[in-house]
Amino acid sequence: RVSTSPAWPWWMRVLGRGFRGVAQCHAGYHYAAEEELTGLVDDVEKATPAERAMLTYGQQDAWVDAELRATAHLLRAWNRFALDRKDAATDDLEEGLKQLERIGVDNELTQWAWAVVHTRRKRYDQAAASLEKLAQSPHLDATAKAEVQAAAVEVKKAGHDWLPLTSLRANYYILNALLQRAGGLEHICEVLVG
Repeated sequence: RVSTSPAWPWWMRVLGRGFRGVAQCHAGYHYAAEEELTGLVDDVEKATPAERAMLTYGQQDAWVDAELRATAHLLRAWNRFALDRKDAATDDLEEGLKQLERIGVDNELTQWAWAVVHTRRKRYDQAAASLEKLAQSPHLDATAKAEVQAAAVEVKKAGHDWLPLTSLRANYYILNALLQRAGGLEHICEVLVG
């Protein structure tokens, strides 16, 4: 491992930390990746507009700022989920999604991610709203749309349930809808097994 020196230019620290963090996470060195990716988040959060402009070909707008912050937080969330630090990973995932929202990124992937974040935060009405929006996607076939819409109804009900298993029920319906979106369990097995 090469230590990132504070004397390095900002863009070099950011790229170095980002590439090392991704490589370490991918290789399974999650504690080393945590250190690198936390440094990446810190460097991105503390950057001046002039420093960011060096990495972004002179652009200094809010779009570039949000893009860099989203990337740093989403990378760290990926590693933290691998470390089974679900609360910290959810914090990073939510911050990354907020940054993407700032620049107008709203697609099927972000809607799935918001449904997961809202469910983990026990905001079941908002999770259901994300699923309802997702059910309107033109990229879903009729079966997947019906499954996602049914999941939205069930997740909303789960929020008014007094049972201690509310979160598990909500996660089950979201996972089931996601499986349907991927073509169903049979299709997934065909792809994996052949």
